Amino acid sequence: MSLSSCSTVQWVIRLADTQDCPVIREIAEKSWAVAYRDILTPEFMAHELAREYSDAALQEQMQAWGHRFLLLAMLDGSAAVGFVSYHHDETTVTVYKLYLLPEFKSKGGGAALMNRVEADARAAQCRHLELKVNRANPAVAFYRKMGFEIVREVDTPVGNGFLRTDYLMRKTLEGIQLSASG
Repeated sequence: MSLSSCSTVQWVIRLADTQDCPVIREIAEKSWAVAYRDILTPEFMAHELAREYSDAALQEQMQAWGHRFLLLAMLDGSAAVGFVSYHHDETTVTVYKLYLLPEFKSKGGGAALMNRVEADARAAQCRHLELKVNRANPAVAFYRKMGFEIVREVDTPVGNGFLRTDYLMRKTLEGIQLSASG
């Protein structure tokens, strides 16, 4: 567990495990209802939430795919209000999910989570952070503020005739020296 202070709120960040799947799913459902209401159809949202946030899907992401999920809560001991998931290879940390409950947006929690992911990336000697974000999502501005740049547009079929229309965004971590093998 670590403490992070962004804005005027102090945050507690801890590693999630499979016991936390219901909490992660609840945060996702509540945040998606607001974040994507003007971007995705209700059918597309339902499809993606079922595909990505069922207990089985979350457990597979954690156990089989090696995704780390971090939960964010306020220092006062309140319940989790956000999460991030990510994975790294030899040179890149890929962020898969970052969501906060709507009432906790713009309070520094997203930055606290991204700063923790970046610290983990630096500790692992990774050179880049990458993520995909829906091209119509206002979060694109947040990621730019965090130092990410748009690399390219990516369209990904996700089943049932649905297509994700994302930007691939990347942040290069300065001061990371790759070994001769990396």
